[in-house]
Amino acid sequence: MRFVAGFFLKLLERFERLETSAYLIIGWIAVKLGIAAYAHFTEVVLHQEPRIHHLPTWLFWSVMVIFFALGFLPSRKPKSEEVPAPSKED
Repeated sequence: MRFVAGFFLKLLERFERLETSAYLIIGWIAVKLGIAAYAHFTEVVLHQEPRIHHLPTWLFWSVMVIFFALGFLPSRKPKSEEVPAPSKED
């Protein structure tokens, strides 16, 4: 377990956008579950036909792959330019 945690920490240090990518993936899964819950609620409680039953599989997995790939893009770090210290003019 410690080895896996260390591996992920090194991966996060190398690819800083991976953390944001993970949050996007979790959010996308929440959207899918929300749509499924809406469809179930509409059918069972309201006894109506839901407007959407589920996300199409191709759409769900396409967005998942895109979000995952975004995590491996290099981050846009501004080049560290030395900012001169403010000079005191007496």
